[in-house]
Amino acid sequence: VLSVAWLIPQGVSAQSNPIFEADPFAKAPNIDVTWRRTLNEPPVWSYHSRELGAVNLWHTPAGRPALLVGTSSGELFRLNATTVETNWVTQLEGSIDGQPVVDDGVIFIGTNLGQFYALDTGDGSVEWSYEVDSPINTTAAVGDNTVYIADSGDVLRALNRKNGSVRWRYERQKPTSFTILGGGVPLVTDDLVLCGFADGRLVALNSESGNAEWMVDLSGDAREFFD
Repeated sequence: VLSVAWLIPQGVSAQSNPIFEADPFAKAPNIDVTWRRTLNEPPVWSYHSRELGAVNLWHTPAGRPALLVGTSSGELFRLNATTVETNWVTQLEGSIDGQPVVDDGVIFIGTNLGQFYALDTGDGSVEWSYEVDSPINTTAAVGDNTVYIADSGDVLRALNRKNGSVRWRYERQKPTSFTILGGGVPLVTDDLVLCGFADGRLVALNSESGNAEWMVDLSGDAREFFD
């Protein structure tokens, strides 16, 4: 049985830290179990899809919990989080590796074939799609009627949330040495979009224009393998 417990040596105050202060080779003190909780309790329910990918838990406008489950075979499921009943399933092109994002009744998700989709949460129908020439393996970000997506080719794009048209794009030169397949996850904060790139740079872009406001080199002394 997998469990976690809080242990306090006899005669030692819980405020002290005897484990790190004591000689690691000294005789261990007598231990009392203060509390214990089992971590592998029987699940309330389980669901088996084909080649599970990304999962997101969200709430419908009526407040009901729902699950969005993506698979590496390109299926996106919407499930009732209480009964695990399948509300709908939509087949997309490519593997779904990034977590689906829900914003105002629309799901945003990319695939490893460079397809990016906006789908209706009600029935799973595709409202619009946009194609890039590199895999989209990370999660998108949404802010101010704009969707920000980063692909494994080190390109960050800002798309119109309503129709998928491109507002701006920012690209960095990808290192010629070995890099890990993937991409940075955009973060929207105030009027900036932050994203990391394979050359070790963290860049803050103006959310309206896409111009770089500042940049930090996090690669240190590395000359290769910046990821």
